[in-house]
Amino acid sequence: MFLLQVVIVVLLVAAVVVGMMLQAAGDALQQGRRESVVAAQSFANAPGVAAALHSRDPTAVLQPRAVAARKRAGVDFIVVMNTQGIRYTYPYPREIGKNFVGTIAPALQGRTVVEQAGGPPLPAGRGTDVQAVVPVTDAHGKVVGLVSAGITVKNVVGLWMPQLPIILAGGAVALTLAITGMTLVSRRLRRQTRGLAPEELAELYEHHDAVLHAVREGVLITGADGRLVPANDEAARLLGLPADVRGARCGSWNRRNRSCVCCRRRRPSPMRCIPRGTDCRW
Repeated sequence: MFLLQVVIVVLLVAAVVVGMMLQAAGDALQQGRRESVVAAQSFANAPGVAAALHSRDPTAVLQPRAVAARKRAGVDFIVVMNTQGIRYTYPYPREIGKNFVGTIAPALQGRTVVEQAGGPPLPAGRGTDVQAVVPVTDAHGKVVGLVSAGITVKNVVGLWMPQLPIILAGGAVALTLAITGMTLVSRRLRRQTRGLAPEELAELYEHHDAVLHAVREGVLITGADGRLVPANDEAARLLGLPADVRGARCGSWNRRNRSCVCCRRRRPSPMRCIPRGTDCRW
C-alpha cells in the first residue's frame, strides 16, 4: 500500500513538472514571437529604410545596418527584401539575392505575419525559425518592401532553459515533502494500530463483533467521555435500548430506561449499568 502511494505521488509530481516545463516552453515561444515582431517593426520604421529600398544598391546601404540591428535586438536574423521577396540583406552574403522563405502575401497588404518556417543556414545553425514579416511603407503609405526578423527554435528553447533547474528543484522538494509526510503518517497509523495491517484490523473487528453478540449476558461499552460505543443484542433487549442509542451519553438513554442506572466509581474506571436500588460500590 505504501509503495502504491509513493508511485502515485511520484506520477503526480512528474505530471506537474512536465506541465510546468510545457508552460515555460510555451511562454518562451510567445516571447520569441514578440521579440521578432518588435525587431522587424523597429527596423522597418527606422529612418532611411524606405529610401534605401529605392536606391541603386539597397544591399550596400541596408546590410551593415541590418547586421548592427540584429546584434542590438538579440535576434538571429533581420532580412530586408523587396515586394517580390528577393533578399537585400542576410547574415550570410551568399544568400542575398535569393527568394525569402516564408509567407509575404499578408505583409504586402500591410499586415504583420508571425510564423514558424525553415530557411537557409544562420549563425545560430540550420533549423526552424520563429519569424515575423512586416511591411515597409513610404511617406504615402505604399508598401515598398518587407522586413523579416526571427529567432531559431533552438535559441527560443534557450529562453526557458534557465527556468529548468528551478522547476526540477521545486519538483524534487515537493516529492521529498510528500514522501516524508506519507512516511510519518504511515508510522503513526502503525503505532496506533499496533502494527496491524488493514486486513488484520478487519478480521479482528469481525471476531470481536461476533463474540460481543454471541454472549448471553448484556454488554455495554462506553468511551472515556461516557458515550455508549457498542451494546450487544441482549443488552438492548434487557434495557429496552432504542436503535439509535450508539454514541449517546449514559444519562440521555438512562432517563428513558428507569430499570437501571449508570454509575462510575472514579475515572478512568469503566462505567457500569446496574439495576436501580443496587449499591454502586464496586
